[in-house]
Amino acid sequence: MASLAKKKLDLDKKFQKILKTPASYAFFVAIHDFVKFVELDPVLSGGLQDSSIAAKYANLKLVYQGLKDAD
Repeated sequence: MASLAKKKLDLDKKFQKILKTPASYAFFVAIHDFVKFVELDPVLSGGLQDSSIAAKYANLKLVYQGLKDAD
C-alpha cells in the first residue's frame, strides 16, 4: 500500500508542475509526462478509483491528444 501512496504523491507532483508551467512547449511536456506516468503504471491505469485523479487524467488526456492532433 505504501507503493500506491508514493505513486499518488509522484502523480500529484507531476500535476503541480503542470499548474505552475506557463503556456509553452514546456506545458505540453508536463502534460505528456503526467499522461504517460498514468498510462505506463498498471496500478494507476488499470483502476483509477480516485475520482479526482480520474478526472484530471481524463481532461489532460484530451488536451494532450488535441495538441498532438493539431500538429
